[in-house]
Amino acid sequence: MAGREHSCRHSNVPSILRGSLNNKANKSWHKKFRDGLEDVSDRPRTGRPGRSEQDVRRIRDAISEDRRRSVREISYMTGICVNVVYRTLTETLKMNKVCARWVPRLLQQDQKAARVRLSRSFLNRYNREGDQFLHRVVTMDKP
Repeated sequence: MAGREHSCRHSNVPSILRGSLNNKANKSWHKKFRDGLEDVSDRPRTGRPGRSEQDVRRIRDAISEDRRRSVREISYMTGICVNVVYRTLTETLKMNKVCARWVPRLLQQDQKAARVRLSRSFLNRYNREGDQFLHRVVTMDKP
């Protein structure tokens, strides 16, 4: 009888799913549904450490003081796990490490407009003055 029930259940499973779970997992899920489980979404569980608004604020403050700080330095200063600091910088604060500095990944609208305005100004001057203009351009990093 049990073999017959098993084959009936198996025949109701779409062919694409057959073989995707091992027998132990099939039995486990069958028991859960038989016992009344209706929702298969994940339940909260321990695992990755979370990020509180206070943690994000502390990380943002630490990076604002000195953009050259490493993830480990920020972790040591704030007492927040290295992985949480890294994920907060890259995912929440949308920052990338560029030339040993943490910089915002996306520019704000006013920053984009300022860059376009300056680029047009430089292009107009280049069109008027030619290569002589390029010889007078000095670039440097802020201290």
